[in-house]
Amino acid sequence: MIKIGPTEEQILNTISKSISEKLDSLGIFNRVFSRIKTKSSIDKKIIQKKNEYLEKQKKMQDLFGIRVTLYFMDDQEIAIDLVKSLYKEIPNSRSIDQLKKDQFGPIRQNLVFRIEDSLIETSSLFDNDFIDSSFEVQFRTVFSEGWHEVEHDMRYKCKTDWDNEDILYRQLNGQLAVLETSDWAMLKIFDELAYKKYKTKEWNSFFRNLLRIRFEDMTFSDSILKILNEDNSIAKDLLKHERTEIVSCLIILKSKIPLKMDNVLFIINRGILKKEIIHDLESATLRNILEESFWE
Repeated sequence: MIKIGPTEEQILNTISKSISEKLDSLGIFNRVFSRIKTKSSIDKKIIQKKNEYLEKQKKMQDLFGIRVTLYFMDDQEIAIDLVKSLYKEIPNSRSIDQLKKDQFGPIRQNLVFRIEDSLIETSSLFDNDFIDSSFEVQFRTVFSEGWHEVEHDMRYKCKTDWDNEDILYRQLNGQLAVLETSDWAMLKIFDELAYKKYKTKEWNSFFRNLLRIRFEDMTFSDSILKILNEDNSIAKDLLKHERTEIVSCLIILKSKIPLKMDNVLFIINRGILKKEIIHDLESATLRNILEESFWE
C-alpha cells in the first residue's frame, strides 16, 4: 500500500532547497515550487500505465515535481545548467520541445534527475516496482507559469470539456503566444535601458540592467567607476557578449562570494574581459578564489 509521509516531504524539501539556494547564489531572479503526487494520483497513474511500465521496463519518474519559475526567459539555460551541476540527469528522459516556425503551442522544458542514494534510504516508497528514485524539474517564466497553471487545471484535467472545441482550444493557446511575446519584449526593454545608460555613462544602472541579477548592493566603488569613466571600451566589450555568457561566468566559481557589483565585475573580468587594470583591484581573498576557479 502506497503511503506518503513526512519522510517524503523531507526529501522534496531538501531537493527544492538545494536548487533554490544555488539559483540565489548567482542572483538569478526566481521562484521554486514543489509538490508530491497524492496517493490517489499515484494509484491512478500506475493503473493507467502499468502495462507500459512492464513492457518498456519503465517507472514513474515524477513522484516529486519541482518547478523553477524565472523572471527572464534567457535564464532558462543557465538554470538548467545549475540543476545539472547538482544532480545527475537521467539519460533520454528530458522533454524539451523545439520551436516550430509554422506552429504554436506550449514549449516543454522538463528534465528528470536521479535522487541521491542517501536521501532515498529514508523512504520505503521506492521499494515499489513502479516508482523510480527520480524527480522532474520543469522550467518556466513568470509569464508562462500562470498560463500553464490554468491550462493544467482547466484543460488538461478536463479534456472532455474541450471535445469539438478546436477554435476555443486554439484561442487558449493564443494567450500563451501573447505571453511569450511579452517575455521577449521584457528582454528588449532591459537591453535598451542598459544601452541608453551605456551611452550616458551611468555605469551603475548600465551594469544592473545588463546583467539583471539580484545584487547585494546597487553601486560600484569609486575606484571601479573611475576606471569605467576613463576606459569606455570595458563597457563596450560587455555589450558585445550575450548576457547568458556573461552571467554564466558566475557558475564557474568554486566558492560562494557576496554578489556585490565590484565582485561580479571582477569575476566577469577573469572570464571574459581580462583587463589588467581591473585585475589589480582584486582583494587577496577574492584573488585566491578566482585563481582557483579560473585556473587553466
